[in-house]
Amino acid sequence: MVGEGAGAGRRGPAARVARAGLVLALGVLALAGCAVGAKAGDPALPAGFAAHDMPGVDANAYVYVNAGEPTQLPLGAFGAADLVAGARVLSIEVVVDDPDREFAARAEFVDEATAQRVAETALSVASADPARWVQADGLFVAVGRSDATGGNLVRAAWATGSRVTIEERYPDVWEAIRLLPEDAPGRPVAVGFARNAPDLLDATLEATDLSLPGLASALALIRANVIAFGVYAADPSQLPERLDRDALRGSGIGVLGVAQAGYPGFVVSFLFDQFAERANLEETDVGGTTALYRVVDGDLHLMVKAYGSSIFLAAAPTRAEAEALVLAVVRSQESRT
Repeated sequence: MVGEGAGAGRRGPAARVARAGLVLALGVLALAGCAVGAKAGDPALPAGFAAHDMPGVDANAYVYVNAGEPTQLPLGAFGAADLVAGARVLSIEVVVDDPDREFAARAEFVDEATAQRVAETALSVASADPARWVQADGLFVAVGRSDATGGNLVRAAWATGSRVTIEERYPDVWEAIRLLPEDAPGRPVAVGFARNAPDLLDATLEATDLSLPGLASALALIRANVIAFGVYAADPSQLPERLDRDALRGSGIGVLGVAQAGYPGFVVSFLFDQFAERANLEETDVGGTTALYRVVDGDLHLMVKAYGSSIFLAAAPTRAEAEALVLAVVRSQESRT
């Protein structure tokens, strides 16, 4: 018995280390199980986006806009702010490589006479900048700026009808889009994505007067390089010329983004306090679920809801509208199997 006791004593520390390692491993697995990512489904997307395709070019960001009905778009969106009569559009595509130097937009108008008028206006504005270009084709007018060959590639893609599904070009982007909800407040009027999101976010938001200090740093912390987003409008019959702070006030427009972290869910849960601190977010209750929240300059409300490695970001002019977006996500996730 003495021999057995001595042997047991010698095995004791090793056994305790082994048991501790097993407990730690089980704990990590439990955390991972509790912090799985959000479930994909069949989200509500804008009219005409059923093919889920884009021009066959590489892009750091892409946006598709379609309100499901002809929409008034001020001609200022094409560089003619003094013309306020507006032009009715059916859809808009935006392709961005660099928000300052490489970007292009193409609108589909309700008739060729309107398209021709817009093309002439855009050409008069573009003539002052050799890097800007205009391309007109029937109902379509494309405008852009390019310092390199990117403009030629996107113009060729639009001219020849060269398109590719987002799922084929960027499968990680498509999976993020599929996390958007089936039933959000308002009609889905736009969908899009941004790759290399932390690098693009600050410059893009600054250009639209929607600066969110700290958010890009917070996304970089969890290696969230891709963001997909949907835009929802209570009244889609007239969209703003620009999606900036002034346009959002009282507009009934909400934006719901979803970012996929580059870490497993249990790692994101360990980093989430730092994420909230960097983005200046505070914990709050939204209809019985926990979310993070901040008000930016008194008129933009941002909420964040995490499902493991999937981070949902809701932005709207009022807290109630931001909460409605978050609750749409919660209902969607609860209904998916």
